[in-house]
Amino acid sequence: MNRRYKASHIAVAALGLLIAGDAGIADEECCECFHQLIPDWGKPITAMRMSRSYVKLDGTAKGGDLVLMEMVNPNPRYIKIDTHAGETAETVIARMAAAINEVSPFNPYRDRMRIPNEKGEMVSGDKVPIVHAEGNLLKTFGGFPGSYIFAGTETGLGIPPPPTSLTATYDPQSQKISLHWENPDEPYDAIGGSVGMQPGTITNFVQKHRAPEHRANLKEWEREIDRRDKGLRRFSVIGCRSGVLSNAAAITWDFDDDSQQELDIQPFTAGICPNWKGWSYGGEPGTLVLEQGTRGEWKQFDQRLKGIVLTPDDKRFFQLIKTRSPTVVGGVCRKFLGLQPGHTYRIWTRMNTLDMENVKDNWSFSFHAVPHGKAVTLSSQQMAGTAPLPAGSAGSAGSQAGQVASCGTGSTTKGKFVDCSTEKSGPNSQVLDITLPAGAEVITVWFRYSGPPCSGVGFDWIKLKDITTR
Repeated sequence: MNRRYKASHIAVAALGLLIAGDAGIADEECCECFHQLIPDWGKPITAMRMSRSYVKLDGTAKGGDLVLMEMVNPNPRYIKIDTHAGETAETVIARMAAAINEVSPFNPYRDRMRIPNEKGEMVSGDKVPIVHAEGNLLKTFGGFPGSYIFAGTETGLGIPPPPTSLTATYDPQSQKISLHWENPDEPYDAIGGSVGMQPGTITNFVQKHRAPEHRANLKEWEREIDRRDKGLRRFSVIGCRSGVLSNAAAITWDFDDDSQQELDIQPFTAGICPNWKGWSYGGEPGTLVLEQGTRGEWKQFDQRLKGIVLTPDDKRFFQLIKTRSPTVVGGVCRKFLGLQPGHTYRIWTRMNTLDMENVKDNWSFSFHAVPHGKAVTLSSQQMAGTAPLPAGSAGSAGSQAGQVASCGTGSTTKGKFVDCSTEKSGPNSQVLDITLPAGAEVITVWFRYSGPPCSGVGFDWIKLKDITTR
């Protein structure tokens, strides 16, 4: 038994290496969170079993929509079901299994395959269940733990909040990529994704990573849709708590442009886009509403072959910010972490005022940025403009403090996503390209809406580039 236990830990460490490349070997403690997602844990490992995993839920539901999605590409297939407050994990797992077996969201051509049934007879793939429910486990998926994760407005069932503020930096001399992120207040048992399998308390990781090579044998039309050929590489971090996995924080590093951007199309958790947190000041609880905006129909499942995500226009989801009271000011925020003091950074985003041109009362939708030290976290009062920003910030006090761009009464985007950046000064702009002062290695960015109750304003993308001359 002891030998098998150790063999299993060695295998899981190998899993971490396979997932993360040069991420390194995980220790036994962090493997404990993932071992229950691996078939026949404790038994001798085979290569086939190492590429299979389970999905787990725990406790009871709070009610909402629960999305299960694949993590193999930045435009994932998914399926969603409704949950109801008080439902057990076992009930929800059983319904998710039934939904997957009915529509086969992750295996769109299964009906063209010949697969052995329980009797060993070769039959059409759609005659054989894809997964089955066993208590609070959904069995069995291809891939390693973390290949399938949960999102949606359902925040119970033991699903931990996702990591936030994932940031990448790259050193071409050492060929190392550095990842920094923030964990929720309640710690994870373990962390997975691009970092392998690691202890749940870490918030940064460094690994060897060579820039993608441009392939000479690609045809012109293939080159136009090949992320690798365009120098794009996606990194993600996932939290694990008691065997239940969080949604992922994800960032795309552009090796050709030496920049990073949020270029994934993954469903949101609790109405908040990956990497970001909600914030509000004033008003009663629930008067700020954050939702996943969708271009086109938000279907129950999507099994189509996924298009390549190369530009913000390719993204299907965007952050929607609404309010139910004029007394609340709020929006979403994130940090860019692990930056270099003395370096200058440029930020781009895209804002959309949607239908606000029909609103006659005064309102404001703005984007802000401010550099500061690692130990600093901005308060909701600071982001609302009622308290000064950290010393040395551009426009350090008032509603325009740290402002990069703004829209408002008489100045809308007319329902389009409009680019704005720190490169050029705009109306009421307080911030241009940001040079980090000594002791500062973080830039916090945030969106803020204030005014009458609104049907929604939003943004869909952000990009950060170190423009310091190398």
